[in-house]
Amino acid sequence: MKPKVTIAICVRNSQQFVREAISSILDQDFPHDLMEVIFVDDGDEDETLSIINSYVPRMDVKVNVFHKNGGDLGCQGMSWWIVPAETTLFGSTGHDIAKRPRHKAG
Repeated sequence: MKPKVTIAICVRNSQQFVREAISSILDQDFPHDLMEVIFVDDGDEDETLSIINSYVPRMDVKVNVFHKNGGDLGCQGMSWWIVPAETTLFGSTGHDIAKRPRHKAG
């Protein structure tokens, strides 16, 4: 049995990159019913959240969007998302990083 996987993406003013990041996650060949995506809004001031919200209804993975409007999360503040995650394997990626299909964390 394959484990469930959570991928967290911290976003802040990411409108030019977030579409490609989302698409690259959805292009993974890991079973989507075993995936969860958590978006962490870190005080977004552009259209990033609107873009994310437009994708959510079309995504065939579980999606959560959290708001931590401090503007200071960066990668160091990402550890809190492990608590609400409902899986056993965790990973995070930047809003401006596209993953190739079959990507595995190293």
